[in-house]
Amino acid sequence: MCLLYGEVKKRGAAAALNNNSTAQRLLHVVARAHVLATALENDGLASVVKGRCGLGDIMKEAEAVRGTLDEAAAHPEELRKIKNEDFAEWVTTKSPTDDAGIVIKNLRSWFTYELAYYKLNHALNERGELDEEKLKEAAKEFENVAEIGRALGQWENYLASSNWALRARILAAKSWEEFLKMAEDPQKPKATESIKKLWEETEKRIEPTAGYLATAAAILGEYLVYLAASGKKKEVEELLKEWRWLLDYRPEVSVATRLMLVLFGIKEGAGQGEVVVDVFVSQLLPELWPTLLMQTGRIQKEQALKECAKLPKPEVCVVAVAAADRLKPE
Repeated sequence: MCLLYGEVKKRGAAAALNNNSTAQRLLHVVARAHVLATALENDGLASVVKGRCGLGDIMKEAEAVRGTLDEAAAHPEELRKIKNEDFAEWVTTKSPTDDAGIVIKNLRSWFTYELAYYKLNHALNERGELDEEKLKEAAKEFENVAEIGRALGQWENYLASSNWALRARILAAKSWEEFLKMAEDPQKPKATESIKKLWEETEKRIEPTAGYLATAAAILGEYLVYLAASGKKKEVEELLKEWRWLLDYRPEVSVATRLMLVLFGIKEGAGQGEVVVDVFVSQLLPELWPTLLMQTGRIQKEQALKECAKLPKPEVCVVAVAAADRLKPE
């Protein structure tokens, strides 16, 4: 990756000296965006990417790339006039209509999302606590991505980014009481209204695609929990009656949502323990599967230990089974 980036960077630098190739400079930015995205997505790889690809401060580099993409996306007609074989070939791989303007706008949307997600994951202060201002900054970034998605008619991206923006603003509130107070303040974003509005937009534009239904299920689950926490039990029951099929489209969302509803006194329930196991067992380390099966009564301790013995490294499994057995109620 870094070797390829280095070659593109050389061409971009040569073009800048000759002042004769907007295309090569854009391709350099495109390559830099993908390299930076690798660093933004994974803290463990960030230092490696910086060293191998010759990057400076990740955030400064990312903001510079985003700025260049913003400027390019603002002039799609100029992008369509570019006559360059390398640039044309790249656009063709990204767009069946060879529309350079749309391609750059899509790239801008994707990269801004990566930057927003990075900011959300790093919205902590020096004490390791959630930082209100950083959370608000991340929310604004997601809102920018959402607006780009709306402008492009990409409703799945619009809804997903809007949902992340809401999550960031809710985290910034720090408590449920503060969240509701914020919603009632005319000088601040009406987050609770936004939750309702987001579900209404989701419902209105339901599309029978896997990506859209997965996003819609998550939004519905969060809206149901919000209603339950607000004491609107009847609305929750009516929504579940009509939209349970959508919630169940993502079993893990359905189970988690219904468990939360039980906590708020809505006993629709999440099913028996076996249902929870079936949904979440694949998300656990294999070393913990026998323990989970034992705790839900599917197997006994002796069988759990036999299952541990089948694993490449059974030690963790054996310790987990022993710990669960000691904690078992008399």
